[in-house]
Amino acid sequence: DDDDDDDDDDDGSDDTDEITVDFDFCDPKEADFHGLKALFKGYLDNTEFACSDLCDFVIKQKAVGTVVKTSDESEDPLGVTTVISLNRYKDENFVKDIKKYVLNKCPAKDKKAFESVLNDAATGLIINERIINVPQEAGEPLMNTLFEEIRYATKDEETDEARKSFEFKNYILISTLYEDDGEDETPADGKKRKKGQAVKQRIFPRLEEELLLENAKINFEWQGSGGESNEMAELVPRRCCMVVEASGIANFLTEIKSIFENF
Repeated sequence: DDDDDDDDDDDGSDDTDEITVDFDFCDPKEADFHGLKALFKGYLDNTEFACSDLCDFVIKQKAVGTVVKTSDESEDPLGVTTVISLNRYKDENFVKDIKKYVLNKCPAKDKKAFESVLNDAATGLIINERIINVPQEAGEPLMNTLFEEIRYATKDEETDEARKSFEFKNYILISTLYEDDGEDETPADGKKRKKGQAVKQRIFPRLEEELLLENAKINFEWQGSGGESNEMAELVPRRCCMVVEASGIANFLTEIKSIFENF
């Protein structure tokens, strides 16, 4: 936008100049380590885990993984999308930490089924983190790229073990969403909500995760940690873990294309 430098136009109106920022999708590099660490800081609700090991893994896994940057590639990444084979890397500390944390959040009614998926040989953990300023539309190409790279990896990786490690039957995603602090959908006394009573508004900063949730066969939520210093600061953070079957991904990608066509 050519109007970016008209900042001193003091006419008292509410109009603000629109600044156009171009985003690039790049392969993770060594120089991205500290930026990735910042993105993963709250991944387990500020619980300590082997975050540096996770950053190293994302950088070293060449077959699958994308970071989002501004057009200046020397800048820190603003987002990252990748997948981890929980079975192939089960001995990595960061995998142990993540599995332990999320299993502890799983309610008793889902624990047996979830633990079975968590320890299955064909489960991939999708990591999908972005700062809030990255437009939601980035979700569509990032998801398309992720699943395209997974498909290529099942054919193009150098060893049979590596190729098979990307043949996923299920995906797990730990998502972040926000709610206003209004009434719960079901009042605490168990009575039905009266007509006209407010229902909590739920916001997924990464819209593709809301669509994935609609396709989930297992999902559960818990209270997230706060500390936001953006437009979400007034909202209540929630975390949601979901299990999505790989057989449903084609339908998901069709849905996401349809949603973003209207953006």
